[in-house]
Amino acid sequence: MVTPSGVPEETAVCVVGAGPVGLALAAALVDRGVPVVVLEAGDARGARPATERDDALAGTVSPGGLGALTLTRARGVGGTSRIWNTEVGGEPVAKLLALDPIDYEARPGLPHGGWPIDADAMAPWVREAAAWCGLDLRLHDTVSEGPDPLERGAYGFVPQRRFIEELPEAVAAAGATVRAGVTTTGLLLEGARVTGVRWRSATGARGTLRAGTTVLACGTLENTRVLLEAAEAGPTPWGDNPWLGRGLMEHPIDRSLVLRTRSPLLTPDPGFFSPHRAVVTRGGPPGPWRLGRLTLPADWLRAHRLPNLSVRFPTHEAGGAILQQPTARSWARRLVPGARLRRAVGDAVRWGARQTRRLQSLEYTLHIDLEQWPDRANRVELAEATDALGRRRLAVHWRWSDDDERRRQALLDELTDRLHAAGLGSVTRSAGVSLDPDGHHHAGTTRMHIDPEGGVVDADLKVHGAEGLHLCGASVFPTAGVANPTLVAMALARRLAATLAADRP
Repeated sequence: MVTPSGVPEETAVCVVGAGPVGLALAAALVDRGVPVVVLEAGDARGARPATERDDALAGTVSPGGLGALTLTRARGVGGTSRIWNTEVGGEPVAKLLALDPIDYEARPGLPHGGWPIDADAMAPWVREAAAWCGLDLRLHDTVSEGPDPLERGAYGFVPQRRFIEELPEAVAAAGATVRAGVTTTGLLLEGARVTGVRWRSATGARGTLRAGTTVLACGTLENTRVLLEAAEAGPTPWGDNPWLGRGLMEHPIDRSLVLRTRSPLLTPDPGFFSPHRAVVTRGGPPGPWRLGRLTLPADWLRAHRLPNLSVRFPTHEAGGAILQQPTARSWARRLVPGARLRRAVGDAVRWGARQTRRLQSLEYTLHIDLEQWPDRANRVELAEATDALGRRRLAVHWRWSDDDERRRQALLDELTDRLHAAGLGSVTRSAGVSLDPDGHHHAGTTRMHIDPEGGVVDADLKVHGAEGLHLCGASVFPTAGVANPTLVAMALARRLAATLAADRP
């Protein structure tokens, strides 16, 4: 059970943060017989209204940069999944996607790229993480030939309730000690070794938790905050690392391209690019929800030294959904007797709607998720202001640079040409449409690299120069692709659990 009190005095592994990453790590450790305590600063009360602000997460952002830190992050069991704002099938969900193989590569002309782990090495851990949270990758993220000359794949969806209700209870029931309302206020250091954490509860109690290994899994910005605070308090192995707090990345969204599909019978059915149920077996029950996407070929991106992108279509309200709406369903029950006949009528209406769409010219404002390449100028620092516990707040400096904009325009030019070549319709570029910088996908700032001059943690997520301290989450991403980082961050957590279990005496 997830409880608000009773922190033990010692454990084998202390995990700081009970978001999707911390929970994935704790579950994998328990499965391997490793004692683990999870400390979560927030509460365990479930979803958080999107407009509710958590003052503990307040900080400053540079003008023209990212949105308010209180609205793009959340504390509590489930982490930022508590404020996921995509809804499918009547409930909040996350769009999850694995990184494309190219996202792991070091590429000429794009500095500071490349992971110390390649796509093949990550693949089994991505599959394990997906299975743990209920995502079937066979139906979701495979990139295949799309409308020539584009490639297509699909996002999968995982319900919010999995991370704020079902998985936390399952982790606790399996034997992990999960404590909510307990803020980690500092690290215990003996020379270069981290031996545990200092904590303070919501009721004002204070204490220390000794641990053989401490793992920070409290989000990109909070992982960095803990390291910066420790470095300010005294000498640490990481205090002089040139990448600590640097290389912050986001997934800005471009909405400047408008696609108008071609005339009668030439328009591909847009259903794949709207949330829909995957077909698992012909004639069988509906499969899980997914959402189609388009992307540029990896070979072209390599040749032109450009980062990645992913194209989504906005959800299209069409007649095919008429019997999916609650009010329409209730009228159908009243007017059409018998379940079999209602299904037949529903099938007929949907078929008619699909044919109508094929006779229409539809207009879509494309949602283009852009990869931002790491830039040392994008950084996180400690501000002068403090929170209620006396901890320093964060100052976030983020910009969309001239190089970012040059890459964006090159990607949009190529995407426009390929949409034309694919026969999908005409594309126009809307003037004056601002780039939306807030994908709410903070990444970087404690990046992974084999050399401490190139990153804060090594390939096993251990902080360079330190013992007993690992980091996990999107903060360690050297580059971030175009996907919500949750799935790959959970995969890193599962991989880390195997490493920690193997290293135990």
